[in-house]
Amino acid sequence: MDVEQVREAAVEPYADGVPVLRVVDVVGRRSGESRPVVLNVTERGGRQYVCAPEGRGWVRNLLAAGYCRVERDGPRGRDTVRRVRRVGDEEAQPVLKAQVANFPDGRPTTVLRLEPLD
Repeated sequence: MDVEQVREAAVEPYADGVPVLRVVDVVGRRSGESRPVVLNVTERGGRQYVCAPEGRGWVRNLLAAGYCRVERDGPRGRDTVRRVRRVGDEEAQPVLKAQVANFPDGRPTTVLRLEPLD
């Protein structure tokens, strides 16, 4: 699905270990402009995670910015701003298992936790 399709679709509720589509706005590290990206967000134990192959532009941008805006993710469909943290192997493994269909070739994968900014 592209950005507009996800924006127009009903918001999928989180279920532990099941990836759901969200539009995540990431600030470009050179341009400073916000760019929307469709991502699978996985919730595990009340925490939210995204995964991507190493070296993707949006991953570099997300790590450089240190935060992102997840559209229609909060109470009553409000956007939420989240801090971004790279996680270690132990925390990453269950998330990667939930996302295995998205990374079948075993490429090195970055797992990032999206934390509330409070």
